[in-house]
Amino acid sequence: PDPATDTVKITLVTPAHPTRETLAEQTSTARSALDRAYGAAWVTVAGQTQARSIAAQRDNDSAPYYAGDGLYYSALGVDCSSGWSTTGKNTGDSFILSAGHCGWGSVYLEYGSGDYIGSVSSQYLDALSRDQRDFETIRASGAGYVWNGGAGSDTDYSVVNSITPAGGSFMTFDGDVTKQVTGNTVGMVNGCASVTSPEYGTYTVCDAGDASDSSSGPKICQPGDSGGPAYVRQPDGTSVAAAGTIVSIADNGHQCYFQEMVSELVSAHLNLDKTG
Repeated sequence: PDPATDTVKITLVTPAHPTRETLAEQTSTARSALDRAYGAAWVTVAGQTQARSIAAQRDNDSAPYYAGDGLYYSALGVDCSSGWSTTGKNTGDSFILSAGHCGWGSVYLEYGSGDYIGSVSSQYLDALSRDQRDFETIRASGAGYVWNGGAGSDTDYSVVNSITPAGGSFMTFDGDVTKQVTGNTVGMVNGCASVTSPEYGTYTVCDAGDASDSSSGPKICQPGDSGGPAYVRQPDGTSVAAAGTIVSIADNGHQCYFQEMVSELVSAHLNLDKTG
């Protein structure tokens, strides 16, 4: 709010790889859309973009949201986790991924402000449509980052690409409840798994993978991690390759299944938001 002019001033976030042309187009598009919605007399768009302010911490995020946030779905009253930020190939709209069995309707942050972040756009769920999938798109503002570390963390990884990890390699799960757990051994890839949820019963998820750890170690995923990011850390120590989103747990939390990233992007006609 700008009391001096009695208007709302909006500053856009600078895209990851800005050029003079993309910045001008972004600003013009936003200005036109907001003028139509609210009237030019009430909203102004700044002529220059600026960098996003880093969120205070993992459990107190703000838009655009990072992968690994805690989410609350009001329709089913369930807790899940936010997955990767994406952009529609045909529409240019922003979507955050999560698990299809988390439900529909309005989605809120589980912690911090508890703000409404958006609503479910499309559910891809075998229990509903027999499509052998378990993910969904939330129409919300996301960023190409994923939280690094446990509760209260204020550090993050950048997202460089998508990947289907090889069997026998190592990967990480990073749901909101369990937080980041590294060094899990990949077992199945490009396979199918039988998944059971309290709300939807038993159904099949294909284009799925799994990874596990030693049963004597800490759990690698738990209820509430569904929809959270699964990834492969990169040698630079600051970035990750997106492997998919968490869909199910087994072996008392020592085995975790994920819907593969490539399948999600193709099925929903999305591009993964990257930061490097």
